[in-house]
Amino acid sequence: MLKDCSAIKAFDAEALSCRYSMPGKALLFGEYGLLLGLPGVAVTFSDFRVEVSCTVQGTDTSPVIRVHSAFLKEKILIVDSFEGADFFQGVLAPYEDVLIKLRKNKKDLTIAVEKSFPPHLGFGSSSALLASIHAFLFGYLCNDPPLASSLFFQRLRESLNRIQGTGSGYDATLQLAAKDLSSPQLWMYKRTHDAVLPEFCPITVQHAPQEHVHFGTILGTYLYAETKAALKKFSEEKCFSHARAHGALAESFLKDPNVAHLSPLIAQAHSIQQQQGILPDMDLIQNLRQENIPFKSLGAGFGDCLWSPWKACQLQAFQDHIITEIILP
Repeated sequence: MLKDCSAIKAFDAEALSCRYSMPGKALLFGEYGLLLGLPGVAVTFSDFRVEVSCTVQGTDTSPVIRVHSAFLKEKILIVDSFEGADFFQGVLAPYEDVLIKLRKNKKDLTIAVEKSFPPHLGFGSSSALLASIHAFLFGYLCNDPPLASSLFFQRLRESLNRIQGTGSGYDATLQLAAKDLSSPQLWMYKRTHDAVLPEFCPITVQHAPQEHVHFGTILGTYLYAETKAALKKFSEEKCFSHARAHGALAESFLKDPNVAHLSPLIAQAHSIQQQQGILPDMDLIQNLRQENIPFKSLGAGFGDCLWSPWKACQLQAFQDHIITEIILP
């Protein structure tokens, strides 16, 4: 039986299980600029979800940490150390104090990934898993809501540093904030380097009177972009001017969040990405350019997905690449 996950968890409880459903996400404007403390514009998707259950159960044998997932190469993974380059070691390491206490109380921890979407979409399957596990383990420390706690964000960033070297944490933050939403939502996210807690809030888009707002179409490249490699390349090449340019586009949209501004802003973002040399060389991109269809790459820019302000019905020639339309309530 799943229990209330908001109350502080007792280390000596016989058993406890919590389930989390985290939405997908995409960073629309401000990529790389987030690393300099500039704002970003992101969207969370209610139809793309990662569902994770975390269960603590008493045992008569030596306690272990198990990860069950049909999406891993190894269906069952045993984590017995917090030092190393493994993803789950990086996720769990900041909560070594909690895990040691569970072990002393003869408790197994089982993490089960029950549902996910393909990693090549770049919608944050890894960050959703990170957010779920951290939210569960944080509950052993205090009753504070995770997103209002400096301790939660300190440990979140420790995991990011271990897993990928750096990161703003926008993805896990917004996935937690949007976990109960049933519709796509736009967000502003910003974290200055001297602040522990990030700033984030929903964005209301200005549009002509109508029931819903069409906010573009996501096209899949079916290439997998490794975030760690992208951030390493950024750090080595010190592309700060490009990062500031991306941040400026996010600031421009936030000053006047109007659907009418999408096409020119996306065209400017595409131009910056061309200067960076990060767009993959593939037929999809060449064909979009030939048809004069505005688009930009999402996230780190090395693959994953593209975003166009056009509606899906206008992109029928690219039907095999359409992932979803962003329809805001």
